[in-house]
Amino acid sequence: MVTKQQQTVIDQLNHNVSLLRQHQTRHDHVSGRRKVMDRLKEEVQHLNNRWENVQIQLAERLRVTEQALQIQMVYRGEYDRQMVGLDRKEHSISKLEKPEKLRVGQIHHPLNYCNNMYCALQERTAAIENMNREGGKFIREAKGYDGRLRQYSDQIRIIHGRDIEREFKRSHPQPKNGAQVFTVALSPI
Repeated sequence: MVTKQQQTVIDQLNHNVSLLRQHQTRHDHVSGRRKVMDRLKEEVQHLNNRWENVQIQLAERLRVTEQALQIQMVYRGEYDRQMVGLDRKEHSISKLEKPEKLRVGQIHHPLNYCNNMYCALQERTAAIENMNREGGKFIREAKGYDGRLRQYSDQIRIIHGRDIEREFKRSHPQPKNGAQVFTVALSPI
């Protein structure tokens, strides 16, 4: 929505410059105006280049965000499934009577139950490893994206100088980057 509004402004600016050029060619006898017109054309071209860069960055960020969301959704679905399964197993184990309270003949049933549960958990190893791979993939993507953003930020500073940071300073501190947030979320697991 905002980009469409800004695109309208850029289109209007280009249209106005075109009209101004036509007007200038009709009244080309004043050389002082030609310098002003050349400088104006240069500034408008610079703005057009910046606008094109903004559109490219926006498209890239949207693509990366959609890709990260897809990875995160796969991971989150798998994570939730694993946690529900583990919660069920934990609940079942907590329901078992403590071995100290059982007589010698009764210990065989809970022991078999625990052994079966252990085998079932071993069968889920591949699913857990797959979930961890998805989490690792998300972290790698986040680190790569953070690196590209850092490069983009450096390019902006090179082009516009360090003073540009003051113009766009955030009022609230920036949260940790995506890889750090996800790593913190995974650390208790």
